[in-house]
Amino acid sequence: MSKKDEIPMSNILVVEIFGVWGIDFIYLFPSIEKYEYILLAIDYVSKWVEVIPTRTNDHEIVIKNLQKNIFLRFECLRVIISDVRTHFTNKHFRELLKKNGVHHKVVTPYHLQTNGQTEVVNREIQRILRKIIRPDKKDWPTKLQDIFWAYKTAYKNPISMSPFHLIFGKQYHLLVEIEHKVLWL
Repeated sequence: MSKKDEIPMSNILVVEIFGVWGIDFIYLFPSIEKYEYILLAIDYVSKWVEVIPTRTNDHEIVIKNLQKNIFLRFECLRVIISDVRTHFTNKHFRELLKKNGVHHKVVTPYHLQTNGQTEVVNREIQRILRKIIRPDKKDWPTKLQDIFWAYKTAYKNPISMSPFHLIFGKQYHLLVEIEHKVLWL
């Protein structure tokens, strides 16, 4: 067997839970209660999703919500993957990431699948919202947290459990399930 017949070795990327996050905005909904956008952040390892309904999609909203909802809660953040929109590629955003020691990977418009997890969750959430909200789409902010709680507690094939189970070490049970088991006993 010669050198040319060997399969080249490639590095295995080792990432920690909550170490790599993808972020994006979802634009789908009419303005209601002054919310027009959803800032979506997903952890690549645990599939844990954070959503923040926002009024605008500028860099100030991104910075404020990342500091409050991601950096303070999940301290081991090392990489953020985003697209090339101006709210993710500006001086203020770069300064925030540099201050926290986070590397920023930017995907090109021609290769959006680089940020694949975020795009998959984005499509899933849009599909779920289209099924659940009223036809006039005016109740989406009230349904948003319920939808994402259901997403966090649903079984995911890549990790062979729900993100909730991976993070907290036990399954989530609804009160209705517990009451049903008590009545059954």
